Amino acid sequence: MLGTTAIGNGGNTAVPVPVEATNVVGHVRYVDAKNGASVLITVSNNVYTWGTATAGRLLDGQTSGTKWIPTLVQDFGSVINGLAKKVAVGSNHMVGITQSGSAYSWGKGTDGQLCTGVNVGSQTFPASITGTFIDVAAGEASSVLLSR
Repeated sequence: MLGTTAIGNGGNTAVPVPVEATNVVGHVRYVDAKNGASVLITVSNNVYTWGTATAGRLLDGQTSGTKWIPTLVQDFGSVINGLAKKVAVGSNHMVGITQSGSAYSWGKGTDGQLCTGVNVGSQTFPASITGTFIDVAAGEASSVLLSR
């Protein structure tokens, strides 16, 4: 992997450098990053997050602080890990879909970007989104889910 700020090896840099994520089990098949947070999904569909923990967006139960290395999301493995198809990183939130099309969101949700119908400051666990989806994208304070 290459990275700049919060590159996954405990440091910051302004130029891309190789990063060996030795704690990631398996090959990586998907990555996304935005606004100081990153996510990867392995071929086993497990989710790792790192970066700034704003509003619980790293799914580690924290609403502040920084994780410098990719860390397996463990608290909610029955919902996301082993099932993840894609996780989109928004400015202060993330939205993920599973292989079966279920969708979940977490992080800052004060502008409706979590797509749950409820505005919250910090969603520290995956909130279910009604529907079945095949793709997802996330922006500054928005999310888009493509239904089947």
